[in-house]
Amino acid sequence: MIKDLHHIAITTQNLEALVVFYKTAFSAEVVREGGWIADNTAFNAAVGLNRQAARLTLLRVGAAHLEIFEFEQPAAGDPIQTIHSVGLTHIGFEVTDIHAEVARLKDLDVPFFSDVLTGPAGGSFVYGRDPDGNIIELVQSPPEV
Repeated sequence: MIKDLHHIAITTQNLEALVVFYKTAFSAEVVREGGWIADNTAFNAAVGLNRQAARLTLLRVGAAHLEIFEFEQPAAGDPIQTIHSVGLTHIGFEVTDIHAEVARLKDLDVPFFSDVLTGPAGGSFVYGRDPDGNIIELVQSPPEV
């Protein structure tokens, strides 16, 4: 039986900087730090790689976790995705005061795509990017009726 969604993982080229961002911007707490060396065939096999060294930090944000990897030899390609890309497209964070959070994050130089929008059901949302270009979403649930 599935108990819960445990974590979402992203890969970065600067582990320390991205960990600091999520700690500062989203009050993330470090749960675990670790990694493996390129000669660790068991870890490489477990994640479907060959001779890759990695460092990682597991963060807790509320009840969820965000795992951030930095590989010694990251895969080539454009790391910037759009919301309509196939695969994982964004990380959503529930907030209680979306306008205050947008203002606070703008002070941390977080770029947003637009102003806050309110949907037909009364919930609000806005999308932006973290320092690596990953799409983040802030969501405020509609007021209870």
